[in-house]
Amino acid sequence: MELRKIVIEVDFINKCVTPNTEINVTTTDYSSRGNKKTALDADLLEKFLTESVDDFWHNDNDRIDFFQYFDDGTYFCQRQKRQYDFKTESSYYKTYSFSGATSAQAREFCDLCMTFFEIGVEIRSLEVEKVVGEVDKEIVFYEQRWYKIRRQKTEMLNLSDWRVLPDVEEKYDGEKDRWIAWRRWIRKESLVKPNDERFNGSGLAYFKYTYELKWPRDPNYYLKLYPNGKLEDGVTDAPAFMDVNDANQWVKHDSEASSDFMKSREDQMYLLAGKHKLTNRKINANMKKMMELLGVPDKIPDDWNRYYVNDSELEE
Repeated sequence: MELRKIVIEVDFINKCVTPNTEINVTTTDYSSRGNKKTALDADLLEKFLTESVDDFWHNDNDRIDFFQYFDDGTYFCQRQKRQYDFKTESSYYKTYSFSGATSAQAREFCDLCMTFFEIGVEIRSLEVEKVVGEVDKEIVFYEQRWYKIRRQKTEMLNLSDWRVLPDVEEKYDGEKDRWIAWRRWIRKESLVKPNDERFNGSGLAYFKYTYELKWPRDPNYYLKLYPNGKLEDGVTDAPAFMDVNDANQWVKHDSEASSDFMKSREDQMYLLAGKHKLTNRKINANMKKMMELLGVPDKIPDDWNRYYVNDSELEE
């Protein structure tokens, strides 16, 4: 059985595209496909036909319906030509197989369709990201709050493990005891599940708890607040470590509660800043030109400045 590969197949009527498919050339049955079809945006497809495709391939009187391009340089194209019926004095479209293109013209049109397909994939990816983001906010928000607190708890404990190791010397008497007490609170008091009896099955009550949750400042932050255990006057004793009545020692943000967590966050931000170029997307010139021609940046909100063609476009 002889096989040849379809480089791209575009169904303009059903608004879908199928790239890279092997078929049996001994049969005329083109309904069996190995690759998944990808739906095309109707508005962008219409713009593609009117703005990017020249009249040779598509116009009001001779519309393209279907196009296949094979890896051996051959192609199949189905079109509809406008006809006039003098008896009924009306126009209609007649389907026919078009074979008037040269190999070079067919290849050029294939490349044009492939560029449009790649743009469609990029747009679909952005739309999926947007949908996922909305689902996260509206459906998974309940679980997100709990998972966020669990992550914060885990990171604060992991980053402060070394503080209570036996071979770590104290900077002052009682320092290790404070770390143990602080870590005990983080471990036992910070993470409350949504089904805890205190919420009586109320999601609203749990949301309220998560938003009002405050973390105790760790021993390092306590010393910064109260050097030598004294208030600003240097005479009055400061509130005890983790005093529940001392608002200064309880904060809503993990980075303000854990000095180790804050240091880790700073390091991560520094590394991220150094790798910012990795978020850019390199595309070919034809793809960028077609994106602009079809008005893709207006249709799909995104930071389109991150799309570049030449490496020289990246800022140092």
